[in-house]
Amino acid sequence: MDEEKLRFELEFSAPEVASLTAAARRASRPVEEYVRYAALRVAAQDTRLPDAGRATSEEPLSRRSLRPLRFEARMPTHEMVRQLTIHLGIRLLALTLAADAEVVGTWADEQNPPPEPYERRLQVAHEIWQLVCSVESPPTTRAWWMGMKDGLGDLSPAEAIALDRYQDVRAVARNFLEAG
Repeated sequence: MDEEKLRFELEFSAPEVASLTAAARRASRPVEEYVRYAALRVAAQDTRLPDAGRATSEEPLSRRSLRPLRFEARMPTHEMVRQLTIHLGIRLLALTLAADAEVVGTWADEQNPPPEPYERRLQVAHEIWQLVCSVESPPTTRAWWMGMKDGLGDLSPAEAIALDRYQDVRAVARNFLEAG
């Protein structure tokens, strides 16, 4: 069976182009790939489309709900460690993973992957980092990462991830992005 391809054109205003370009840069992806993803994400989340599989709502979608594709699924573990070490620092990353900083540093080596549950925490941390960083700057995202959050029982996202409270951190991140 032949795969059908859908072709479409999108027009963006100058501020939208600048915003998409910045988001693509933060996600370390080509602009075209990021725009393609954003368009598909909007289509998948638009509850007004038939068969969307979600409850209907007339509330417009927020652009802040657009986030980079889950690149961490394709990204090698050592690369996630490297990126998060650059942005969070080794000590904050170690706190997030509930591991010793020296041990976390060894996971940046391709030949020394982290064991479970550290690998899962790393994947979630990277996913949430990219989610928040797709809208905010890395310094703002780092500050958010360290701050206490009401939705986490006054824990920081770093502490909550270390306690394997992944869904709670995702919800707090989404609320933060939606609040703008």
